Amino acid sequence: MGFQQLKIRFLHGCKKVVLTPERVIYTHITTPALVKRLREKEKIKVLFVVFEVASWKTESLYNQMLAHPRFNPMLLVVPSKENKDEIRNVENYMQSRGYEYSELKEKETIQNKYHPDIIFYQKPYSWCIDQSLFFRKNLKSLFCYMSYCFRNTMMDFNQNTFFHNYAWQVYLENDSVKEEMKSIMDNGGRNTIVTGLTVMDDLMKDKSLIFDPWKPLVGRKRIIYAPHHTINHETINRSTFLLYGEFMLEMARKYKDSVQWAFKPHPLLKEKLFKVWGKQKTESYYREWEQMENSQIETGEYMGLFKHSDAMIHDSGSFILEYIYMHKPVMYLFSEESLNSVNKQTQEAIKVHSLGLNKNQVEQFIEDVVSGKDLRKHDRESFYANYLIPHGNSVCENVIDCILGTK
Repeated sequence: MGFQQLKIRFLHGCKKVVLTPERVIYTHITTPALVKRLREKEKIKVLFVVFEVASWKTESLYNQMLAHPRFNPMLLVVPSKENKDEIRNVENYMQSRGYEYSELKEKETIQNKYHPDIIFYQKPYSWCIDQSLFFRKNLKSLFCYMSYCFRNTMMDFNQNTFFHNYAWQVYLENDSVKEEMKSIMDNGGRNTIVTGLTVMDDLMKDKSLIFDPWKPLVGRKRIIYAPHHTINHETINRSTFLLYGEFMLEMARKYKDSVQWAFKPHPLLKEKLFKVWGKQKTESYYREWEQMENSQIETGEYMGLFKHSDAMIHDSGSFILEYIYMHKPVMYLFSEESLNSVNKQTQEAIKVHSLGLNKNQVEQFIEDVVSGKDLRKHDRESFYANYLIPHGNSVCENVIDCILGTK
């Protein structure tokens, strides 16, 4: 049997784990050598591969590295395989922020153009970008991974990918998640570190520091409606859009004099609706949110939208935890699938939401927001204190310390 066919098996917990020679060599020989070389360098080259605006949550880390004497951070914009039009949004965003970025030309590769010491990918999934850009083609670099959202589920497909196990450092939000990752990852979570997520730094900023993207309407409460995309999803079927999507538009019309609305759909929802509703109905639906006097659509960066809002209604996984940082009323649209495979922190977070089990409860929540009632405030504040405050320094400082070996 040749070396390329050799597979090394061992038991981790109750799982039989198969290690290829490539993985053994990279994680146990290549990675330590790369780490030693990196920490001896005067300047560490860090490449951020960006293909979506909404899920680029390491922007603050990029900016902090720009100001740090040991780092040379770079931005590479690449096409998304899930949404071919998104690259224009990314380019526009980079230009609006004045960021220097580049794109790969024909025959250029990450390695021959950038020679990065570290690569940050937005997501750990092989289907998001072309395989020539993903980690398997870039094993001359180290990989660090910061989840673009709080982890909601603990399943192999999203928390135990090949990339998770190849990565040098995987940054986690809290100790509760670390304990769960230990039991699910092939490597027992040996490369995971509790630093917090960079999005936590952004979520804790005072709203006076963040641009207000809402229409300048006076005397109305600002409510976000944020539906997820998982319609008929084969693994996670959390979406309640087919139950509430048209009803929420009715609510926007009905409460036009007292509520200002922002429709914040998941970037993939529109494509899913094309298959269910057809293009004409979908486009008409989106157009109405965009054109009503008391509403708007937001499909990209949303920190300002959150900070300057009064409440949110959603069924998004990541927003379950993120919106709690706003210290504002929030309703979770509950479906029978909502608690399937969710982790401990998400179960506890859902409990401190107002739950929307039917249309009457949704409308009552809207009326409570208009009248200034916040029935779950105490519960949310208790959860916030226990789960959502980073350890020690800012998250960006924690990550930089981990990379440099000073933490």
